Amino acid sequence: MLAPKLETRSSLRSLRIGSVLVPAILAVLFVALSWRVAVDDARQRAATNARLIADFAYRQALVQQKLIGAADLLLSRYYAGVEIDDRAASFLTAMQESSDQGLGVGLFSPEGTPIVVSANWPSSGDGGAHEYDALSRDTTASGLFFDRVRLQPVGIDAVVVAARRREAPAGVWVSALRVDAMRGFLQSIASNPGESASLYRPDGKVILRNISMSEPVVLSPHNPAVRIAQTAERGAYEIVAEADGTRRFYATERVGDLDLFGAFGVPVEAVRTAWLRRSLFVSALLGAAAVAGYALARYAERSMAAESGRAAAEFDRVLLAEAEKTARARGMMLRELNHRIKNNLQMIVSMLRLQKTRPGGADVDEVITRVLAIARIHDLLHRSANSLDIELGDLLGAICRSDAIVPPERNVRIDCDCDRVPVRAALATPLALCAIELVTNAVKHAFGPDGGRIDLVLRQSGQTGSLIVADDGSGLPEAPTRRSGIRVVEALVRQVRGEISVRSGPGGTRYEVTFPVQLDDDPVEDGPTA
Repeated sequence: MLAPKLETRSSLRSLRIGSVLVPAILAVLFVALSWRVAVDDARQRAATNARLIADFAYRQALVQQKLIGAADLLLSRYYAGVEIDDRAASFLTAMQESSDQGLGVGLFSPEGTPIVVSANWPSSGDGGAHEYDALSRDTTASGLFFDRVRLQPVGIDAVVVAARRREAPAGVWVSALRVDAMRGFLQSIASNPGESASLYRPDGKVILRNISMSEPVVLSPHNPAVRIAQTAERGAYEIVAEADGTRRFYATERVGDLDLFGAFGVPVEAVRTAWLRRSLFVSALLGAAAVAGYALARYAERSMAAESGRAAAEFDRVLLAEAEKTARARGMMLRELNHRIKNNLQMIVSMLRLQKTRPGGADVDEVITRVLAIARIHDLLHRSANSLDIELGDLLGAICRSDAIVPPERNVRIDCDCDRVPVRAALATPLALCAIELVTNAVKHAFGPDGGRIDLVLRQSGQTGSLIVADDGSGLPEAPTRRSGIRVVEALVRQVRGEISVRSGPGGTRYEVTFPVQLDDDPVEDGPTA
């Protein structure tokens, strides 16, 4: 009798260690995976928004290019080789007033003096030197040149677009745009705290930023943004910003074929904060599972020890055969306990592995919903007078009433009509998860903004049960692109040795799962797989 007792105690000790070790390993894997997903999401957001900034700037540049081209053609018409007709300035004024962002347009000499300008130009010439003045002397210059200047003497902060005029009178066309109008778009893109959106030239000068700049910012030649702008069309990097000292994940993209780049940055600290919040929640959930498993194993160990003592006393007082019978019964209870905990941990691991492969990373809410369903099954086992059976109808009724399964804001009504069908816990777990998956898929994909209705029906006919989930939604698409949900359902149906059928049409979709109410042995233990 000593050897079986030692073997039982060793099994319980292994169960205690495993109930802590397995959740700990899962927590470490989830933390590492979720950080990688968070960083990838941040970099993808940066790349997408950098592309939006580049597209916006390119559209603005095309408008200015057409405006300057029209002004150049107009000047050729009103220039007779000696002086410019006064009507040229009037036409420039009319052209500029058609743009709600424009401050003025004009042609300036290499010395910066105006040759012809629109009437609403902020000044008759600010008298200062500008970088675009050199365009008239650069015979290789082509295309548009962007700069940020303060027009004097009125002191208006403006973004200017300049282009060289080669024909007489030679000079530089300059169109001035309001900074606030263009900055508004960057601010709408960088909507979260700490995000950065900007336009800069390959020489490092920042033309525009979503945050107001009191002085122009010029990036150092070693800044990755400058190196990318001089060698590539787009790129990504992580750096502490020179403008405000914030570390960000950046992406940059060229504005069309111009010497101008759009950049967007996501603060690393914000990504880390969101990742920690998500990781701590899941780690706490797994920690609670570990504590519960350890306590259950410890309780079983103490109960076994107490029962062994009583059995030994009974053996001394009564019969050796009765003591052996008690020991065998206790061994069976231990194996059942070990088997249930192992199956449920394996199912949690399978669901996490499936969630990991989905686009955009793991959906923590879906994993939590399924884990809580397993917890509900154990709660029903605890409350039941028969510790081996669960009322499947009661379990499905609890699922119908859960806001986690059917959020109230989705405007979806679920009607539950379930017979009282007692089944073993090994059958109740996969069938409950199957119902959760079908109801969740219907809530997500079957209805439009007006919502709809889902019917959940459970029937028993002899030794066969039937689980029906039907909706009055739009039906299945002819060529579905995502099958992860139905793959989970199919795997769960295989576990209970059941069959699933589906019927879909304009009036909605109907799934029916038929299954044996009693099995000679336990269901298949493979769990849902990715």
